[in-house]
Amino acid sequence: MTKSKLNHEKRKGFGVVKGWRAALGCSVEALALFRISLGVLLVIELLLRFRFLHVFYTDEGTMPLRLLLPKIDSLYKMVCIHVHFGEL
Repeated sequence: MTKSKLNHEKRKGFGVVKGWRAALGCSVEALALFRISLGVLLVIELLLRFRFLHVFYTDEGTMPLRLLLPKIDSLYKMVCIHVHFGEL
């Protein structure tokens, strides 16, 4: 390969990165920090929702199975595993 062709390939790859940086308006470090903070928020949200797991997924919860069964169709009865057992 000639020197000018190598320089053209280097510039071509850098232009893609430069284009994404211009479109997103942030650096790689800022994007990594955003992803880490989003993951931390997701874990916190899951831990907070864990308190209500028993309420929403057991027979003693918001909609007992004896009240739910007459209101749902057969497809939902096949797909939802909680309808079969009524427990976690």
